[in-house]
Amino acid sequence: MPLLSNLPRDVLELIVEQLTAQDALQLSRTNKRLNNIAVFYVLRDVRLSGERDSEVDRESSLLKTPDSEGSRAPNLRRLERVASFASFVLSNPALYAHHIRSLALIWGVFCGCSSNSELTSGNLDRACLCASAPPLLVQVLGHAGELRRLTIYKPGWMRSHTPELLDAIAALDKLDYLEIGQTQWEFPAIISRIRSRPSEIVLDGCSDRGSTLEHLKPHASTLRRLTLRRIKLDNIADVSFSWPHVETLILRYVCASIPFSALPRLFPNARRVTLWRLSGSVLDGSSHWPSVDTFTAASLAPVVSSQIRRVDMMDAPWRHGLQPLEWISPVVLSYTPRLLPGTHIDDLASGTWCTSLRFLRLHGIQSDEEYWEQTLVPHLRRLSASPLCDSLKALSLRQHPFASFAMIALFNPNFWISQAQKLIEYFPNLDYVGFEVATDNAQSALAAAHWYRQFRAKGDDQGPPILVQIPQSEISDLIWMLENMERVSA
Repeated sequence: MPLLSNLPRDVLELIVEQLTAQDALQLSRTNKRLNNIAVFYVLRDVRLSGERDSEVDRESSLLKTPDSEGSRAPNLRRLERVASFASFVLSNPALYAHHIRSLALIWGVFCGCSSNSELTSGNLDRACLCASAPPLLVQVLGHAGELRRLTIYKPGWMRSHTPELLDAIAALDKLDYLEIGQTQWEFPAIISRIRSRPSEIVLDGCSDRGSTLEHLKPHASTLRRLTLRRIKLDNIADVSFSWPHVETLILRYVCASIPFSALPRLFPNARRVTLWRLSGSVLDGSSHWPSVDTFTAASLAPVVSSQIRRVDMMDAPWRHGLQPLEWISPVVLSYTPRLLPGTHIDDLASGTWCTSLRFLRLHGIQSDEEYWEQTLVPHLRRLSASPLCDSLKALSLRQHPFASFAMIALFNPNFWISQAQKLIEYFPNLDYVGFEVATDNAQSALAAAHWYRQFRAKGDDQGPPILVQIPQSEISDLIWMLENMERVSA
């Protein structure tokens, strides 16, 4: 049987292209020929850190590792990894550096040590690594001319090399994505002088002194997606300036002195907007924002007074109930029933906006009978007494698979069709009923989706409805169609 390493190079390259970075790394360690092929795919996406939690609203303490807490014991293995990567690339920068497409430098796990107390306590090896790794990384950035994505978090341990590092970042001219987080010094200002014109910028907890949008002015012609998290945001001096190409705007845990009425002017073509736990002047009043097509709101969000096709509510987003839905008149609405107080449910059941709604998605559903009978059924009964009973065309429940009951039901099709029949009793005009089991893996979530279409036998309008399960291969297209319904006049 022929060995893998004996296959033609073009065949091996096609094989390696299908591997993850970790698998390509393992393959590169088998022999010299495979190393020469696989190492370039390993370098495409480099992450120098421990794993950073993927949820953006988690506290920064999750970045810590056991090595960085308590006694702050040296983490030589991670430091050696940084130095090893930099030394490898610099051994032949012309050959290796231009293969780096994505680089994540998340320094919170490294605990830099440069004080005399650490040098005298037996941490000499670590101190040497802390001194040698930063200049090596600066040199790597200087050679990474094809870098497209750069992520930097908690760079405090490189403070002594700040000017060189900032100059190296500013010289990059092909960045399409830039993310900077948890730094209170010069890093946010680098955005205004980088040669690159990224389409996406993320600033996360960058300054306690307050930040402005002034740094983003040079990118007005290219910026498509802007995310600001855990920062203080000051108003912009030039009231006539705008970012007309920004399509996605995400503000989370932002204290802003910008009035909300200014946001539609600053981002006149934003189509997807997320406003999550804001504070400051941005909460005052309401504003017309006609470009917005998808709006995600959580607690303490300002009020949008224009029609929006799709609305996602993480919890009760507005101080005075859900009256803003009267102005928004969504076609697609998502929310979690257990997080809404009774007064808000009354707003849902009595509002005239219900006539515009076609697709309702309920999150946080638990599969146990107690939750179904005590929480969900009363909720559905109140909604079914509203205009929703006639206007709604699709209803889906996104369930939590915590209990063993839910996990057993996951593989029992009779369980899902029985629940679909319950929903049809409340909303007889539904065309589609769906159930999506929440999982960490997107592909698993799709595989765990169960959707049914209701129809009646021809010529038998009074007979019992017939439920037909949608094939798994058609579910993604169905959900896309439901989420992109055009507005229908009542």
